[in-house]
Amino acid sequence: MATPTPETIATRNQELLQCWDNFANDFRHYEKIMQQSWRPLLSHMDLGSARSILEVGCGRGECAKAILGMAPSGCSVVTSDFSSEMIKAATAALEAHDALPNPGREGQLRIEQMSALDLHSVPTASIDRYIANMLLHLVPDLDGMLRETRRVLDAKTGIAGFTIWGDRAQSLVFSLRPGREDSPNFDAGRDLDALARRIHAAGFSKVRMWRQPCIFELWDPERVVEFWMHSEGKTIQDTEWLQEARKRTTRAICDEGKPIGLEAVIILAMP
Repeated sequence: MATPTPETIATRNQELLQCWDNFANDFRHYEKIMQQSWRPLLSHMDLGSARSILEVGCGRGECAKAILGMAPSGCSVVTSDFSSEMIKAATAALEAHDALPNPGREGQLRIEQMSALDLHSVPTASIDRYIANMLLHLVPDLDGMLRETRRVLDAKTGIAGFTIWGDRAQSLVFSLRPGREDSPNFDAGRDLDALARRIHAAGFSKVRMWRQPCIFELWDPERVVEFWMHSEGKTIQDTEWLQEARKRTTRAICDEGKPIGLEAVIILAMP
């Protein structure tokens, strides 16, 4: 696979930054799906023995709340995102959760704005647990993100955890949506053997992967259509799009009995 140029990475990063800044508020509608990927990931990361945890791509802060609930006393936790709007949303959520330090009270959580490709404030080999939910398949330089993950991870105690989009055919909440049938977000998960080789090439010696269904809806086609409408900015005036969306969801749920959701791939890697 060709290595992206610095110019390509910079351009794509700016596009992604604008996208996620604009999408920060609406991202709350995806939390039901996101929780079904990060919860099983966290359950296999032995957070109870960690001394330092770094979350990259924290979104609106929901996963960070769970991390704090599993981290031992005295463990340093840093959660981060490269979108300033996501940082604002996560800060508000974590303040409401009473997770951030107050004046006169020392806290264990710190929020920082930084890119997964450049963890500038994180010293080399300083992290026990690295967590990136639904991010690796989005960055413009997947191999660069893997190398930066390996740089900050402690060689003896480190565990890195990632989740990505899995099989398109099992991810109907995205692949069935009219006009969005074959997103490039599926590319990283098309060949898991090839992905494992890339993770090894970045400096990891052990890699484990498995597929995890994340269910959005089982029974009501209209709930899926409403979700798509909100995501796409559609209205009842978009009659042709609505007709096609309803036809697809009704066929999948009512005729074929298929769950509408996302297949995630959960990945654990150790140096």
